[in-house]
This record gives sequence, C-alpha cells and structure tokens, in this order.
Amino acid sequence: MAFQRSSVKLEGKVGDLSFYKVDEEYHVKQHIGHSKERIAEDPSFERTRENSTEFGLASSLAKLLKVSLKQALERSYELFNDSSLTNRLIKRMSQALKADAINARGKRTVLSENLNLFTGFSVNSQAALKDVFFIPIEPKWLVEEQLIRLSFPSLYPNAVMDFPKEAEKFQFHLCAISINNDVFQSKGMQSSLFAKDAKFDAQSLELSIADIDADGALMIFLGVSFYGVVAGYPVPLIESSQNGLDVIKVFLKSS
Repeated sequence: MAFQRSSVKLEGKVGDLSFYKVDEEYHVKQHIGHSKERIAEDPSFERTRENSTEFGLASSLAKLLKVSLKQALERSYELFNDSSLTNRLIKRMSQALKADAINARGKRTVLSENLNLFTGFSVNSQAALKDVFFIPIEPKWLVEEQLIRLSFPSLYPNAVMDFPKEAEKFQFHLCAISINNDVFQSKGMQSSLFAKDAKFDAQSLELSIADIDADGALMIFLGVSFYGVVAGYPVPLIESSQNGLDVIKVFLKSS
C-alpha cells in the first residue's frame, strides 16, 4: 500500500490501481492478478486468507472501539479527534490479536488479557496525556460500588500542565469502555472547568459503570482539554498538539 504525497487527490480506479481515502489520508493500491475464486480456494493462498481474516477482524473491532469512544465522549470527542486514529487503532488491535497464543493463525482473536497492549495509547497522536498533564493518575475500580474512581491531589495547574498559549481553563474527561468479545459498551463524564491560575484542591472523579457489562476487559481513558475565554465565555481549543486523551488502564474482572 502506498500513500499519495502530492496535491492530486483521487478516488476510484485507474487501470489496475485503486485510489481511496481513509480519514484524511489518500492511499493507492495495485490489484493483484488473481481471481477472488482462486484466492478463496487455492491452497497456495492459505496464508493470504489467514491474513485477510485476521486483518478484517482487527479492523472491525478497532472501528467498534472508535464508535464506543465517540459515544462516551459525545460532543467532546472533537476535542481529541485525530485523522490518523482509525489506522492506529487497527494497528494496535492487530498487535493484540497476534498476541493470541491459544488459537491457530487465521483463527486468532483478541483475548481480553491482551487488550493490556492498549495501555498508554494516545487518541490524539500529537498530544500524549503525559506531555500535557505531568502527574500520573492511577484509577481504581470499585467493584462492589460499580464505580471507576480517579483521585487527584491538590496541585497548582501551571506547575503540572503544559498549557497552550491561549488557554485560561482546563477540564478532565473520564471514559470507560467494556469489551467482551465483540460487544462494546461505554460510559463517559467530564469535570467542571477549572482556572489555570487557581489552586486545584484534592478531589475525585467517579464514573458509574452499573449499566455496562464489565465481564471482559474494561478500558479506562483519561483526558485533559483546554479552553480560552472569549467575551467572558469559555471556548474549547481544538487545534492539534493541545488536548490529550490516553488509555491509562485496562482492567480485567479477575484483577
């Protein structure tokens, strides 16, 4: 597969070349000279069929994860959206699938315990959470209470955050996505807006997960978004390299 680097933007077929768009990037691939029937039946194409099956599964699960994240964040999703997200999710999901040491090649799947490979994944590739918020926060899963809790210490925002030049306020975002085979469910919340120049008192964010199934894996996202102030009203900053949202933990029910 190749990437188009010039200003020419094509979609469709030209000879044996197919031009297509994924997110904001344009790609081109050449059609191989074998029929679908031969690829589907010829023993010499068994590895091709295996790769195709696994890539299709990884792509499908990655897209479900992206949809679940959108549902959890709602309108805040645009604060972290990155044109490369789909491709990066597929790549990471493929790595999780290939970590399956139980099933044979071509029949491998994404096991819950291998979703730990998403820990540290940045939704915005240009703003990792650790680069905009310097204090690591360890989430707690309160199983009996069916809550995810984040406890923040008392802090001075200017000392522990990399604020964009225009930013006056900030906000935390907490999301949980449960993944059980191919069933995805999500919940999300956001904090109040806080001023960057005022002391931030110790406090907790609590997200109820009572209405989602957490029997598989539970993926926890923490994000920080920044806001300017225009005519007395907060305005979100959406430019690249500003708002960070990462997977900070993947819980398993047994853990």
